[in-house]
Amino acid sequence: MALKAVLVMIGIATVVAAVLGLARGHVYCKGGPYSRATQPVVFWLSIAVYCLWSALMMYFAFFTRE
Repeated sequence: MALKAVLVMIGIATVVAAVLGLARGHVYCKGGPYSRATQPVVFWLSIAVYCLWSALMMYFAFFTRE
């Protein structure tokens, strides 16, 4: 049960990071800060990575057996 709670918290944290990145127009992902204005491709890939990571954490929290 504790593992599932940790996975949910990680998933929520990464979704929040993605939403804040979208709102601010820049996101920090491995390799440095990426701006939507100057590096749009890497910015959107970083947002996609954050969202997919969240989906992965939620999958393991809710759809796998402990």
